[in-house]
Amino acid sequence: DGTVKRAYSLPDGQLIESVLMPYGDGRRTACISSQAGCAMGCVFCATGQMGFARQLTASEIFEQVLRFHLELLEKG
Repeated sequence: DGTVKRAYSLPDGQLIESVLMPYGDGRRTACISSQAGCAMGCVFCATGQMGFARQLTASEIFEQVLRFHLELLEKG
């Protein structure tokens, strides 16, 4: 369906994900992580089972956006 999912390993060993979802009318939605882990603890969610680790830095958030931006520029 064109969805792009990326996993990132941060310098401190935390893992995060970001997702880019295309729509038929040309729009795209990017889901960008702002935290490593999650405090909700939902039993059905792997991230929730990891527990909350920390807030991401501005540069860690920006890098996720920048990588999708560069990829979209390459595609035209």
